[in-house]
Amino acid sequence: MKKHFFPLFLLVLAGLACNLPFSSGAVPPTVLPVASSVPTVSLPASAPTPTLPVATAGGFAVSLSSSLAEGYLLEVVPEVSDENAAGPWSIAPAHLLIRLPNYPLQGKFHEPRLVIYPVSSLIEMNEGAAYNFKRLQEILGAGGGVPASPQDLPGVFFFNAGGLFVSNLSRLPFQNGQGIRWLTEYAQYFAPVNNFELFYLYQGLSQDQNFYVIAVLPVMHPALAMDDNPNAALPPGGIPYPAEDWSQAEEYYRQVGNLLENTPPDSFTPRLSDLDALIASLNVSPAP
Repeated sequence: MKKHFFPLFLLVLAGLACNLPFSSGAVPPTVLPVASSVPTVSLPASAPTPTLPVATAGGFAVSLSSSLAEGYLLEVVPEVSDENAAGPWSIAPAHLLIRLPNYPLQGKFHEPRLVIYPVSSLIEMNEGAAYNFKRLQEILGAGGGVPASPQDLPGVFFFNAGGLFVSNLSRLPFQNGQGIRWLTEYAQYFAPVNNFELFYLYQGLSQDQNFYVIAVLPVMHPALAMDDNPNAALPPGGIPYPAEDWSQAEEYYRQVGNLLENTPPDSFTPRLSDLDALIASLNVSPAP
């Protein structure tokens, strides 16, 4: 996934050490210890209700209403079943990609998007996705008392990398489902946290358990460097990156996680409240 690569045999060992399929994320998350339960996002009373016409594509019916989603585009991504051609993390049935061409952050490492998968076909085809789906089910079914250990969070099965840290972890419902969101960065090495690769990650399930939603939305914070250059200028209040000193990795990510956790939501670009409102407006169902 990233342009920097961790030795492959170490990636495999990392996956085995966590008892995870390799395709569920190669580097185990190391990060911010958070509260003993996952809080629920408090959406403002004015949180949008979908008012746009329902759009249909490939057996999916979608409604999405948010300033960040204005002019969204639907694309049906064909099935990928040959892991030799695309890698095991790319195996998936035909699914829906929602592109956000008017999202305020374009040209970042991650394209802003929502991806919606049919659950039954996905978990049959992709072992990493099946593991993450099961973990998400367990988290959402446990009520407010689920432990919030980063190692227990579902990975992103289509990333050939792992999460470096977790911050701002909260439950967040959408119109016909439930999920969790957090801030993170994925990599295959001890990478600096930066505004080119930081993103808001959402994973959710529709109420009928038929649709698996993953949203990847770039986000920026004023205390982070603009890119992953270890010599990039660090804004005031930023956490220095201990380049090449892997013994400091856990402490570095803990400090960055705390920094992002303890700053006002409106200090991010886009604001976390706007990102939450985008997700909360989603409604997905089978096309009539």
